Amino acid sequence: MASLTMAVYNRSTGLSLLGIMGTDVSAREMVDLLQTYLNSPTDYAFMVDNNGFVLFHPLLRSYRKLSAQTIDIDIMDIEASNVTEMLTIRKHLIDNQEGVTILDDFAVFMDEVHAHRTLRTYAYTPIPETDYSICVVTATDRDIDVQYLSQKEHLDTTEGTVLIDGRKFN
Repeated sequence: MASLTMAVYNRSTGLSLLGIMGTDVSAREMVDLLQTYLNSPTDYAFMVDNNGFVLFHPLLRSYRKLSAQTIDIDIMDIEASNVTEMLTIRKHLIDNQEGVTILDDFAVFMDEVHAHRTLRTYAYTPIPETDYSICVVTATDRDIDVQYLSQKEHLDTTEGTVLIDGRKFN
């Protein structure tokens, strides 16, 4: 749950405090927005905190299987195939900067078995009023969609459990 609060002032009479306004956005709502395919099975989004630890990533489930405890996983442990450029992206995410970077990389399908060499675009931005940043990753080489559509009926999509920051959501 992300809570956002803000002081509300009456600007017409010398900035007297009227009260505090707030709203909550559940982790389930954030995950629902992030876990859908964008354009192909290799397009996805992930969130990190201001330390570079993963809050949500489609491949996070595999890393959580290693330990029953909640463990902090750095984004470099999941996205480190092109280390130099990914370190720059990680630094920008931590420093609440926005940007777009294109990497020559291997894109892993969500079945975590198949991979395809492709150019991938990382577009990232901080989430206002939070310590989180979001990154959307898309394959710029669209021939991968054709390969996916021909194999789509063979993929098992029954596992719908998502883990975010050590908590289970169905």
